Amino acid sequence: MRKFFLAILVLVFLMSAVNSSRAQDNVDPTNGADPGFTNLIERAKQGDSGAETALGLAYIYGYKGLLPHNNTLGLIWVVKAAEEANAKALETLSDIASRIYHKPSSQGIPVAEVVIAMSYMGGPPNNPEVTKDLGESFKWTQRAAEWGYADGEHLLGYFYASGDGLPKADLVQAYKWTKLAADQGVPQSSQALEAVKSHMTPEQIAEGEALAHSFVPRQ
Repeated sequence: MRKFFLAILVLVFLMSAVNSSRAQDNVDPTNGADPGFTNLIERAKQGDSGAETALGLAYIYGYKGLLPHNNTLGLIWVVKAAEEANAKALETLSDIASRIYHKPSSQGIPVAEVVIAMSYMGGPPNNPEVTKDLGESFKWTQRAAEWGYADGEHLLGYFYASGDGLPKADLVQAYKWTKLAADQGVPQSSQALEAVKSHMTPEQIAEGEALAHSFVPRQ
């Protein structure tokens, strides 16, 4: 079932790999060559949403030739600012969602969270600079799914079905999230749901149905 579910996943997420690193491990990559940038990093670490946005954009677009592009780290900072209602960050994610991924602009935050999650699922040889971390990928997927974003729900269903990034698989949770995605019209999720159901008892299916029915998206 794991191989089948993974094949379904690939059909849904045809995204390019992007460079990845952890925001909390961030240090000044310019080694102090630009005091203004060093100050920006410190302000971002202190929770200044404007600085978080600016730092994220610097990673995405580069900074005076001093900063290597790192789309994933950039998105992590911009998402943090957007969740603090920073207008520029929200505008940036809306633009990325609609222009690059052809998703509704209103889904900017969860679209970015799925992109980050997919980055953490990667690693060598596709991208030698990326740090593969399935636990981190699961975390970002969960955040996206909690918005009621169908792609995030589908990917979270995969994690629970396969057990990747988790202590073990959980078919009840896999059913819940895959059904939620299928109910939003994701055809691959409908196929994956049947695969999950084939390994479940009637009692487990009933529990998964109840969990899906009671789900309230994050606002």
